[in-house]
Amino acid sequence: CEVMDSTQPFFIGPHFSIPNDTHPFGIARYAPWSAVVTDGKLSATITGKDEWNGSPLAEKEGQGFKIQATAELDGETLNMHHSIVSDTDSLVGGQFPLRLSQSPCTIEFDSKDHYYSSGKFMPLPSDWSRSDDGKTTIHLNQPLDMGIHPYLNPVKGFILLTTNDFRVEVGFSCQSQESSCYICHQLDSSFVLIGAVSSQNPWKPNLSVSSIGLSIRIH
Repeated sequence: CEVMDSTQPFFIGPHFSIPNDTHPFGIARYAPWSAVVTDGKLSATITGKDEWNGSPLAEKEGQGFKIQATAELDGETLNMHHSIVSDTDSLVGGQFPLRLSQSPCTIEFDSKDHYYSSGKFMPLPSDWSRSDDGKTTIHLNQPLDMGIHPYLNPVKGFILLTTNDFRVEVGFSCQSQESSCYICHQLDSSFVLIGAVSSQNPWKPNLSVSSIGLSIRIH
């Protein structure tokens, strides 16, 4: 789809950083998945027993794990679900690299009055527009690397990107409050990363069993 930047990775997990591999999106990005398509629904699985470059993924990841992922189109909305069971605390998630058009481009989301960055919780900048019900709107004229915790519903949130060419709504849902959505944007970059992971703080996952649901709709 033309709203996506195809050069960027989508899947995240089991960790943001893992032994013997410095890529921030985990070994699962490279390894072969077992996948089937049934009645328009894609289901895929990968485990620590699967091999990549001749070695079990568990050796490269430093633990045993099983990740399952599904994707299904429901009208104009693409719904996905990722889950992980692992030997140690881990996370799983996904991100959408969304193309930006010429300014102005804005991001709207529901958020508590703080965000996380580099493992630290910080107050939202005072010059950002945030209503009493948590609705926050910012312009993409600044670098961003932030995790967001929804204010109205701790297990469900959204981020809306508005450009001159289109509007994209990314949603996420989960069964546990141990999750978050996030925005990452480098100044003057041609795309913004919007996604969600099954951890409130990706630098310190707290669950060995977790899941996250993601959706995307283009208006």
